[in-house]
Amino acid sequence: MRKAGVVLLVICLLFGALAIPAAAKYPNRPIKLFLPIAPGGTTDIVGRMLANKMSEILGEEIVVTNVTGANGTICVAQMAASRPDGYTFCAANLPTVTTQPQMRKLPYDPDELMYIGTPIPYEYMIIVREESPWKTLEEFVEYGKANPGMKYGVPGAGSTNHLTMAWLGMKEGIKWDAVPFKGNAPSLAALLGGHVDAIDSSVGTVLSGVQKGTLRPLVVCSENRLGFIPDVETLREKGYNFMQYSCMGFLLPKGTPENIRKILEDALYQSTMAEDVQAKFKELFVTTAWLDGASYKARVMQYYKIWGDILEELGLKKY
Repeated sequence: MRKAGVVLLVICLLFGALAIPAAAKYPNRPIKLFLPIAPGGTTDIVGRMLANKMSEILGEEIVVTNVTGANGTICVAQMAASRPDGYTFCAANLPTVTTQPQMRKLPYDPDELMYIGTPIPYEYMIIVREESPWKTLEEFVEYGKANPGMKYGVPGAGSTNHLTMAWLGMKEGIKWDAVPFKGNAPSLAALLGGHVDAIDSSVGTVLSGVQKGTLRPLVVCSENRLGFIPDVETLREKGYNFMQYSCMGFLLPKGTPENIRKILEDALYQSTMAEDVQAKFKELFVTTAWLDGASYKARVMQYYKIWGDILEELGLKKY
């Protein structure tokens, strides 16, 4: 009887040991991905494309949900409040972890979130209507200095679009006013309607207008010139020691195990570099600039300080 008990114990231990790795396998059920933007835009298209490719790599479905509002912070807050088990993550634009936490109290701390990686930067330019009198950035700046009260549209207060235009105004002594809208599309509509003089916009929103000739780009605000307007210089090439930086990154809740974060990082990297994804990026004029989780977090902390200093000068920094 005693011998049988020992044998039974050994069998239980053996099967228990075998069961542990099976239970620990990740992922073994569908994963949720929250996107901070309404369906249809470039960020939504890219997010869904990457989610589909990651699903193939991980062998589990990634269910995408658009969680909009409050400049993307509702999306990040909902993700941050989820269980840290790797089954909920989100995409985020840079202001949700750099500018917005310094402007108002939020239910998450950017320093405590888990950073998966960032596959793409957003690229920006200052745009005016084709019929406007300004052919160059220099003409635009000189007019602004001589004519206080110009208006520029931005997709929300505290966005990198807002802070870039505010920085340029402070640098050049231009007294102009920011007009915040709920996204890039409404700010573009205001520009086309003559309600604002200029906008700082990401590529996806204004690409069609630039290609058709209804919009005129004065300068590229991001790091490098853009392939579809190769003759338009960057702010740095114009002599400004400044670059507008934002990106699409992916985040996990605080406390997510590192091994799970790494699995998602590897899947995101492989998805980003896949040939079919890269071909689609090229069609959309989307640039790849991969940063792994550690590098992504370091970049966030770098721009937390850069954008925070501008917020302070504008009197918008509260925390």
